[in-house]
Amino acid sequence: MVDGMARSRSRSPRRQDRPALACVLFGGPASGKTSLGDRLQARLPGFCHISCGDLARLVTEHQGSPLLRNIAKQLADRRRRKVAFARLVAVVTGVIANGLSSTAGIGGIIVNGLRPGDLPAFQIAVGVKCMALIKLDCPKEVMLARLKSREQREGDARLGLGDMDDARRVDAYLEREAAETEILGAEAALRTFFALDTTAPIEDVAAEALRRLSAFAESLGAAGQEAQRAMLLEQVPAIDWPDQISRTAAALDREFHPDGKPRQSP
Repeated sequence: MVDGMARSRSRSPRRQDRPALACVLFGGPASGKTSLGDRLQARLPGFCHISCGDLARLVTEHQGSPLLRNIAKQLADRRRRKVAFARLVAVVTGVIANGLSSTAGIGGIIVNGLRPGDLPAFQIAVGVKCMALIKLDCPKEVMLARLKSREQREGDARLGLGDMDDARRVDAYLEREAAETEILGAEAALRTFFALDTTAPIEDVAAEALRRLSAFAESLGAAGQEAQRAMLLEQVPAIDWPDQISRTAAALDREFHPDGKPRQSP
């Protein structure tokens, strides 16, 4: 059921001007992913900053789709939440792919909120070749202090995050951190991986990230020339994410029953 949705939403976009470079940020809760993403987009105006968490909250807010309502219902049930999250990730990936494929002029993307295990399907769906994976290192006490000072974001309850206190969220990340880091560090062509200390001033972190991104693009030779040009682009059009969610949901409702089962056999 989930595999069928993932395959459906992970087809490469039907266009030539795919993003030349994807900068994907990983880290624990309140490790600074959104802050760094915002700083990088300010310095790379030809890039689109995408928060998978924000998109997931918007998806669960959408009430016009039977399939999305079914996912939201599953998310509210702890026993079914794992399956629901997998379905939600497939939908969010499809929304991102559709948004990028329908918007001309985007040179690259900055993404936060992905899990390392979701990278292969995401890369296929978006059609990007060059990827920079950045892990944000942040001590447990710093993450906890930042979470304590931050108000709960609208939509967290729909994702089931209201059932976990801050300490449990951070501990859950730390328990899987080593395994996720191993996935991120696996060798692959046209890809780089590096870690940044996000206890440093955010402007310094962004400057170091940009330095590493530029060095990565230069190291690729001819394959990295497009990525280098993308880093020099001017402002790109904004993507209307609510509209893309509606379009993606409508397509999924035509292809799948609310529970995710295909309406027709392949």
